[in-house]
Amino acid sequence: MAIQQVAVKAIATPLLIGGASLAGRRWGHHIGGWLVAFPLTSGPVAFFLATDQGTDFAAQAAVGMLAGTISQVAFALAYTSSRAVAGSRPSAPVAQRSPSPPSHWPPSHGRRCPRSRL
Repeated sequence: MAIQQVAVKAIATPLLIGGASLAGRRWGHHIGGWLVAFPLTSGPVAFFLATDQGTDFAAQAAVGMLAGTISQVAFALAYTSSRAVAGSRPSAPVAQRSPSPPSHWPPSHGRRCPRSRL
């Protein structure tokens, strides 16, 4: 019984996210964006927490999940407003604080990675 529960937990969320990705490819990036915006990862986690640990524990975890979602919204709003002020490019101090690639990466010599054609 326990192995079956682990298998369901390991398969449910990737199937939901994969389905949303395939729907985005089929019906366009607008529909895909709406589907991916749904709580496809935290929803199953909350369900499995409720069934394993009880509803009180799942309710407390849902508060944490909501706080994480609010922080993502705050980041997105701050990022878009900073891009609008900077003329849709990061300012020099922000670019200087950006991490550089690890030293073991080969130099790109100004070339960009090719886009995948999926």
